[in-house]
Amino acid sequence: IKINKVNDAPVLTNIETTSILYSLGDPAVQITNAIVINDVDDNFLFSARVNISENFTRGDVLAVETGISQLITVAYNAETGVLDLSGKDTRANYQTALTKVSFRSPVSGEAEISDKRIVFTVKDSVDVSNAMSRIVSITEIFPEVSIVDAFTPNDDGVNDVWDFLNLDFYSQVELAIFDRNGTRVFECKTNDCTWDGKMNGKELPPGPYFYTLYLNGGKRKYQGIVTILR
Repeated sequence: IKINKVNDAPVLTNIETTSILYSLGDPAVQITNAIVINDVDDNFLFSARVNISENFTRGDVLAVETGISQLITVAYNAETGVLDLSGKDTRANYQTALTKVSFRSPVSGEAEISDKRIVFTVKDSVDVSNAMSRIVSITEIFPEVSIVDAFTPNDDGVNDVWDFLNLDFYSQVELAIFDRNGTRVFECKTNDCTWDGKMNGKELPPGPYFYTLYLNGGKRKYQGIVTILR
């Protein structure tokens, strides 16, 4: 009697059932840190796929943390929302890779508040696993703040103040501006901040000034140099 070995497909379990709350424009969020890969007859896998199966829009990004394994190649298709991992490697390394997958989405075009389903599958040498998924629930839209790097406060009616496009989308704002000596020359804690290049009503000299901008309790952070030109 000849007995033919039957391959058992890998099995995914243990993904979180709660939705991930995400605001469009925020930094990337981890999809899962609990997913488990089981395979009773194989310690190695050959590929994995993570895709946005519902409400994908161009600009959505799936990514995986680098440096997990030199044997796994990662490719993301920005037109379809599919992240492919390929290469023979241990089940443990593939499991680690899946827990390092993240999602982010900028605000571009006509942004919509729609839930997105992120689906995981893996494959051994023969069979594809069951699919496990988690919902990313889009709750708010926070566009990138537009920040110019120079302005000319000379009272000619053009670029006389330093202000910000889209700052009004944020409820918590902390802006601080410093001169080259580290002295705080201006601060603002409202979402309509503008700076006229003065400190306590007195004109400041032309040159570079360092700024920090923290939004919604530090959820979004900007820092850089703005230059006064006179």
